[in-house]
Amino acid sequence: MKAHAKRSNTPSTTPFAKLARRLDAWRAIRQPGHPMPEELWRAAAQLARLHGLNRTASALKLAYYALQRRLDEPPPKPTIGDPPPARPTFVELPAPLVGKPLSQSSTLELSRSDGARLSVGLPSLPASELALLLKAFLRS
Repeated sequence: MKAHAKRSNTPSTTPFAKLARRLDAWRAIRQPGHPMPEELWRAAAQLARLHGLNRTASALKLAYYALQRRLDEPPPKPTIGDPPPARPTFVELPAPLVGKPLSQSSTLELSRSDGARLSVGLPSLPASELALLLKAFLRS
């Protein structure tokens, strides 16, 4: 029987390290009967969305179902002072879309950060001309 290398899943070697330290600090000073701060729950829920519920609950020593309830809640609305959400700067179209003929109702709509908008009926232009048009629009 082969010996398998044990995978390290300790908080110090995972993406959970920073939050695990914050939770340990809170646990050290917490008063009995006081719930965990919302800020810590939100951070744990964000990690669970990225790395999975079970892995996150285990690594951070949190109650599985309490964390699961947090995942089911809608994300908090931004408040004044929060940075605006990042806007995508690049959009990749899947390869089948580029090579296939599109229906008569296919339209490509772009908008720039300065408010300029471009709307193009895709079947009307060959891909090479569309690429030139898009480059010119994005540069101007």
